Amino acid sequence: MILDQKDGELLKLVGLCRYLPVTLKNKYTNEALFKSTTDALREYGLIKLTTDKQCYKLTSIGRGVLQEMGFTFRADARSVVGDDPRYMRRMMCADINVMFHTAGVNVFTETAQELNKCEIGYLPLLNVRSKERASLFAARMAGVFRGGDVAYAVYYMSDETEGVHIGFERSTLRQLTKGITGIKHTKIIFAGKSLEELWKLIFETKGPRRLPNETTPFALAYDDFVQNVLFVERSRNGALQAQILAAPDYRKKLADHFCRGRTSEPATLSHCDGFHKGVPVIIAADMDLKRLRAAIRQAEINWRTAPEILCLDFQERVLQRFLEYYNVPAARIYKLTFEEVTAMMPGIGKREFTNEPFRTVEGGCISVQ
Repeated sequence: MILDQKDGELLKLVGLCRYLPVTLKNKYTNEALFKSTTDALREYGLIKLTTDKQCYKLTSIGRGVLQEMGFTFRADARSVVGDDPRYMRRMMCADINVMFHTAGVNVFTETAQELNKCEIGYLPLLNVRSKERASLFAARMAGVFRGGDVAYAVYYMSDETEGVHIGFERSTLRQLTKGITGIKHTKIIFAGKSLEELWKLIFETKGPRRLPNETTPFALAYDDFVQNVLFVERSRNGALQAQILAAPDYRKKLADHFCRGRTSEPATLSHCDGFHKGVPVIIAADMDLKRLRAAIRQAEINWRTAPEILCLDFQERVLQRFLEYYNVPAARIYKLTFEEVTAMMPGIGKREFTNEPFRTVEGGCISVQ
């Protein structure tokens, strides 16, 4: 078998994630995760199942093939499976890695400086931890996503027992982004199993101010972070949202289409994105709920009217709950389908893979028997 592009991409993903959950192939419309690809790589001894049969991991042969391709991923000193916190963390981080990979984002960066070479990229902290100073092991963030002039600290969410040391996370983000040129803003991404789960965790959880390990629960960290916080679900929907975040001026592009070019607004509506029949419009496709709240307040105070909100169709239910939570019943929500987004923003859509051979560093092909 000659390894083609999708074979090589999946092999790299397994190496990057260390443990790639078998269920991810059902969550993402990613050709590199098709069952036929994983079956082929297993048949030729490049990947294998963990003892609990929950994840794929590299074999020594697979690691050697990756080295021929120019990619080196450090092997664990010993396997970690089951209830080991490191195992659960890696499965969550693998979910995020695959989400960004499906969105067409380069997830194979190993240092913050590599994000200088691209306008769009994702730096998994697992890579940094294996190469940088030990202090980064204490950081709770899963990685840093660069989309143009914005750097996003990405956190996975699972339940209300988790928290962060906000001061340490802030200094870690500063340390990681100080060498990236062109970054003007930093924001936070909370990545959950679903938007509904994120909503419940942040807005409906009543817990202590401090957890037993002296961290701040994420439900309170949402307000304590000085940066804006975006909700992204770990799914094919999240991959679409990540593609939108990576697009330059995505809010302006969506507003231009919706408002038919009438996107100028007075300074008193600086958080809004345009006008539709004289009503302020807010683009909420990024699920930046802090900015959405500020924009709604501006419209109510300075325009004395409820705004119109444009979102992606899968975001509507949580945004309805958001409006109920802040008592804004008059605001109207307009939904965009996947097809409408791809029509507005060319280049957004499914990532394609070719059948071209995956090349070694010398430019040759790799054949496995």
